[in-house]
Amino acid sequence: MKSRTRKMKAGQVEMKVQTRRDEVGLEKKMEAGQERMEQVQEKDPTEKIGKRRDESH
Repeated sequence: MKSRTRKMKAGQVEMKVQTRRDEVGLEKKMEAGQERMEQVQEKDPTEKIGKRRDESH
């Protein structure tokens, strides 16, 4: 009976650890996405259009 309880507790701890890892991973992905959005907003939108027109001729 005690070993079953230990296994259950170990499983619960592992689930909590995995949940925290998932949360940290999601936070990192969200931060990276935010940084990319900021970089895109900083770029001059006419820059890409001009390059495409030059390449097509």
